[in-house]
Amino acid sequence: ETKIFKNIIGKGVYANINNKDIYIGNEKLLEDLGFNIEKNNDGFTVIYVVIDKEIVGKFCLEDKIKDEAKKVISFLKQEKIKPVLLTGDNLSVAKKVANELGVEEFLAQVSPEDKYRYIEKLQKEGKKVLFVGDGINDAPAMGKANVGIAVGGGTEIAKETGDIILLKDTLLGVVKVFKLSKESIKVIKQNLFWAYVYNIILIPVASGVLYPFFGIFLKPVFAGIAMSISSITVVLNALRLYSKEL
Repeated sequence: ETKIFKNIIGKGVYANINNKDIYIGNEKLLEDLGFNIEKNNDGFTVIYVVIDKEIVGKFCLEDKIKDEAKKVISFLKQEKIKPVLLTGDNLSVAKKVANELGVEEFLAQVSPEDKYRYIEKLQKEGKKVLFVGDGINDAPAMGKANVGIAVGGGTEIAKETGDIILLKDTLLGVVKVFKLSKESIKVIKQNLFWAYVYNIILIPVASGVLYPFFGIFLKPVFAGIAMSISSITVVLNALRLYSKEL
């Protein structure tokens, strides 16, 4: 019978089952419990099981880097965006993953609060921050970032917090977000330009500025048609985004 269960943020979980205190968590949790744990340097994340103050087992987990991760990191660097790895895993795991991806800056064994404070520090330095995550521990940082992207397949709280939700469980969506954003800004500028030009030319014509010189006067019905054409042009230009290869 489970009497108590609680999540220890960034460290693990605790439960009292049949009057036994059970902890399952990482090295930080074991240190808090008073255990002297030998640091793991083989690139694995170690999860310990403790029952009534005795370590009864451990799991060695290895992170599998997504196939598209290197491509995404390379793209960000090309766009002059500095990638930073923030992870709750130990230093050896973080270093191994960062080296494989080509990420120069990384922070290991960071809690959700640490991630939040790191992003806050960057923002105080005047930097814009994009945060990509999928877990419960990512939610505070994702909410703090200027733009938060929740990867499909992640936890519900991450999806609720993210500004953008990738429907597929692939990091390539991050690349598409950047490309789509750039194309959208380009289309917006084009539409504003043509809308201003259109109005600058046709409003004086509609008010009769050409009538004294050429006898040209734009009747209200034709002015209305002209404005409709302007709106249609803007919409059609925006719809070109559907045909873009992103």
